[in-house]
Amino acid sequence: MTVESGTGEEGNALQSWNTDLDSHDRKFVKVVDFEEAFRKKPETPTVRERLKSWAAKKCTSRTFKKSVSRNLPFIKMFKNYKLKQDLPSDIVAGITVGIMMIPQGMAFGKLSTLTPVVGLYISLFAPLTYFFVGTGRQVSMGCIAVLSLMMASILEKYDASVAASGVGVSSVDINPDTHCPETKEFSDSDMAKRIEVAGAVTLATGLVTMLAGKLGLGFVINFMSNALITGFTVGVSIHVCTSQIKNIFGLGYGKIASGPATLSPFNYSVTNMSVTNTSLLRMSGLNLDNCTTSSMAVDRQAQYAVLTRFNGSFKIILTWVDILKHITATNVATLIISLLCMLIIYLVKAQINERFKDKMKIPIPIELIVVILGTVASYFLDLQDTYNVPVVGTIPGGVPVPRVPNILLAKDYFFEALIIIIVAYAQTISMAKTLGMKNNYKVDSNQEMFATGTASVVCALFSGYITAASVSRSLVQDGAGGRTQVTSLVACSVVLLVIMVLGPHLHALPLCVLSSIIIVNLRGMFMKLFQLRDLWRKSHYDCIVWVFTFCASVILDADKGLMIGFLVCTLMVVVRTQRSTSVAVGTVGSSEEYRSLGQYRDVKEMAGVRVIRMDSPLYFANADIFKKKVYKLSGLNPLKLRKKTKEMVVDKEEETNHVGNNCRERPTSGEGDVATYAANNGDGAPDTAIYLLPGNKDLKSTLHHIVIDMTGVTFVDIMGVTAIQQIITEFDSIHVEVLLAEVREANLGLLESTGFMKKFGDLLYLTCDDAVHQAVTSPRPARDIV
Repeated sequence: MTVESGTGEEGNALQSWNTDLDSHDRKFVKVVDFEEAFRKKPETPTVRERLKSWAAKKCTSRTFKKSVSRNLPFIKMFKNYKLKQDLPSDIVAGITVGIMMIPQGMAFGKLSTLTPVVGLYISLFAPLTYFFVGTGRQVSMGCIAVLSLMMASILEKYDASVAASGVGVSSVDINPDTHCPETKEFSDSDMAKRIEVAGAVTLATGLVTMLAGKLGLGFVINFMSNALITGFTVGVSIHVCTSQIKNIFGLGYGKIASGPATLSPFNYSVTNMSVTNTSLLRMSGLNLDNCTTSSMAVDRQAQYAVLTRFNGSFKIILTWVDILKHITATNVATLIISLLCMLIIYLVKAQINERFKDKMKIPIPIELIVVILGTVASYFLDLQDTYNVPVVGTIPGGVPVPRVPNILLAKDYFFEALIIIIVAYAQTISMAKTLGMKNNYKVDSNQEMFATGTASVVCALFSGYITAASVSRSLVQDGAGGRTQVTSLVACSVVLLVIMVLGPHLHALPLCVLSSIIIVNLRGMFMKLFQLRDLWRKSHYDCIVWVFTFCASVILDADKGLMIGFLVCTLMVVVRTQRSTSVAVGTVGSSEEYRSLGQYRDVKEMAGVRVIRMDSPLYFANADIFKKKVYKLSGLNPLKLRKKTKEMVVDKEEETNHVGNNCRERPTSGEGDVATYAANNGDGAPDTAIYLLPGNKDLKSTLHHIVIDMTGVTFVDIMGVTAIQQIITEFDSIHVEVLLAEVREANLGLLESTGFMKKFGDLLYLTCDDAVHQAVTSPRPARDIV
């Protein structure tokens, strides 16, 4: 870095700063003059005039058509639909996605601790609703693993409240054909109530989301960074995997935990009957002597109902400890089936579908194939009775009758459900925007928020819960050639066929098969753990947000993890606005570009002028830091300088007979390197003093101007304006003038309303070159600030 001298070759120095008089022979260089000449005077129309103008714009046929097209995007899609080109691709992609929806819907439905058929209902009504109101053409709505597990957390809290009230009872049903007892995790009435609770929280949050979308609040997702969302979803994936381990090893929930953890009141695994249940049956008068098979199943399965259902913070750790403690009770048959299914699904998906996706028009529907083979094998080998393998059980046929759930049931779980639907919207809009950019069409974030809420509300009316876009199915839909939302209609038709015709035939499907499908589908999430090193290299801040969100989601719980992640993300924003936001700059070589003094070679500064650039918003959180940074970068601290000057005046009066010079060297307190003053007045009093801070010894002449480049100040608040006023006033007290350059138009309003423009308006310049030119060509100021 070099400092150009103001004497001798001053003309060349002015050229290096682009401050020659010819280049600055402009009519407007100050902001106040420019604003007065070109700023439009604000109009203040009356309320009647505003209403008349609004009506003229909104109440037209064109506006009505736009509104209908915006709220029902499928109308515009049909206008541009090419039957011959689009329909064949949509049919192929729809069948492919519909086939995937069947096993995934059942698996994720069971993951929510509701019946598997609930997942099929969501897979039917979610894409059907999204077809009418969604803007993503390749988005596949349906049942999602992350949302299912979060909904299970709400239902577990409901179960705990039922247990605390003493309402929950053991569930034993009688098979009408064999007149033998059948054990379920929940009775039909209990399950119906749980479905209503899930529907109630979905209805409440869905309505709120619909309203938020119409109010234009789709931008709220911008406050959740990609690192936060990714860390959260990977953390929840750990919960999903842990919840399926019991089915993989054939272990069931057999007791309620004692201690601070909150537990489900229903201590029975699917098709598992404990000895306590048998005693209850005998006490109620039921004869089990003729039910040999069922009694044997009761005794055989009682040994597997050994796990404890944990809920709340640290449940992952407690669950894994409990699993390892009872690992010897593993059902070998269930474990073998699980390993075979996971191996087959992984090999086909990873080694065939993914490796040869460019050559394959349609991926192999291995999940559906495994479901069919598992169901057939379980039925003919009688795995449930022979090897005690838990199965799905009865699946009702047909579509449920729409029913409005009691929304008052959601009052205790609304906050948790609101977090779920925020996550649902985040995943939906991110997937829609990704595919929209790839296929060159626009996605409306507000309409997507409305679509997410609408689809969830419809699902709530048909025994479902909160829905969102599936990443895997959406990518498959796009890869299979899906071009429009018609693909969703075709997929719905496939799911409807299964619900109406094939559903009841899947009663023998082993639960471990569904768990295997879930775990293999989480492979992509787990692979993101290996991207942390690359993320740290790219951005330390994003990596910190990712790690904190992930750890909090795993160790504490999903809802707490999202809250902590949001707080850490906000903290990172504050930290980034406070750290290294101001730098001293100069022109590089003969160019007009201003760059940092410490980061570039051949950077020039004008003698007596220091240019400081602010590269962040100026608000309450960093206003004081900005002041200190200006003191440090300018090499001047007005407060310390005035104190030092006063001490020097006193010493000079005491030692007048010993010192005849105008300048006197004094020791410093370690904060500065040099303290000098020059007596320019007749009485010997100091006129200007320089207090150089460490690292600023290269300032070779008395500093008389500081130019603050505010190009990077995107917004400023009242405390920020106060900080600027204090800087100007304090430096003026030591005869150093502060000029502001390139203040953004958006910040001028606040400067005007706070009176800054009236008091300091002549210090604002349109460009940094204008301000530097003024500083070089004007004499040293002596302003009086009142």
